[in-house]
Amino acid sequence: MALNDAPERNVHDFHRLTHNKFKKTYFKRNPKDPTQIQVIRFFFNVFTGTPQQQVSNFHAAEPDEDWVEMTPEEEGRLMRFKSLTQSQFY
Repeated sequence: MALNDAPERNVHDFHRLTHNKFKKTYFKRNPKDPTQIQVIRFFFNVFTGTPQQQVSNFHAAEPDEDWVEMTPEEEGRLMRFKSLTQSQFY
């Protein structure tokens, strides 16, 4: 008998359980130069079974309309979430 009889989780379950928070694109402004932004995007790594973030360097640009500005509190929450996802997502 298998230890886990439940069906295996996939990326669609992950987005449903996190209310699509990780489908959004976030940005934050450079404190030294407000004309520069840093883009933060999350993706579900199918090889490790965990969400991971991709962070760009600061560059001169204006965010798109659908991007969400990340507050320091949100950034702290998302960084803590990363440590919780080092294990497999079941």
